[in-house]
Amino acid sequence: VNVASRLESLTKEKKYDAKIIISEATLNKAKKKYITRSLGETTVKGKSKMTRIYALDGMDDKSAG
Repeated sequence: VNVASRLESLTKEKKYDAKIIISEATLNKAKKKYITRSLGETTVKGKSKMTRIYALDGMDDKSAG
């Protein structure tokens, strides 16, 4: 939850232009159900390791059904 909260705060930064930001770990769990775009890597407050982040842009209609 802490990482999710930190990522949520990044949505306020114009450089990311994203309403929802998720980590690579979340993307891997979501499989191919969503349309995403890479936003690069960032250091999340409280973590020393870089975190790869993605914008969640919508549902992938091809995976529905």
